[in-house]
Amino acid sequence: MRHYRGRHPRELDEPEVRAYLGHLATERKVSAATQSQALAAIQFLYRDVLRRPIGFVTGVPRAKRRERLPVVLTRHEVRALVEQLSGTKRIMALLLYGAGLRLNECLALRVQDIDFGMRQIVVRGGKGDKDRVTMLPASVESELRAHLEQVRGDGSGSSPRHRAIATPSRAHCGDTMPTNRCCSARYTRRDCARC
Repeated sequence: MRHYRGRHPRELDEPEVRAYLGHLATERKVSAATQSQALAAIQFLYRDVLRRPIGFVTGVPRAKRRERLPVVLTRHEVRALVEQLSGTKRIMALLLYGAGLRLNECLALRVQDIDFGMRQIVVRGGKGDKDRVTMLPASVESELRAHLEQVRGDGSGSSPRHRAIATPSRAHCGDTMPTNRCCSARYTRRDCARC
């Protein structure tokens, strides 16, 4: 081991291993995962390569796992952020925040997945490829209705399979997808109203 200036591992015992692992934690400031990996590698070396198990190494100062606080915006910060948005991006932000949708779930949202009468959204193929139902926030309902009317008025939204959130930056499957899959990778081209 380099830490012990070229001494062969057969010459080292548990106290040296303990000191090395402590050195990693206190002086080198490695993460807890790195220290655990080093311990596992040393145990493998002694047990399987040298055939001289060192046993359970005790008394090692452990590297501290960094506690990370989640970054959560206050209601005031969310309101200020949403007020800076307009159009489709505003509707999407309100759905992400108010309905708890993930970005891909919002992008894959279809008109038939929105039930204004029951004030709910059916999320299909979400995390873990599971379907779920979530609420339709009152704060986005009027803007979403206006958006859908505008899209239907353009003639591009007549099909029930049309995306509820028309995002102009989304590629059509005929443009970029060489396979028979749609741009959402959920429908075949013949089923996709956008393509």
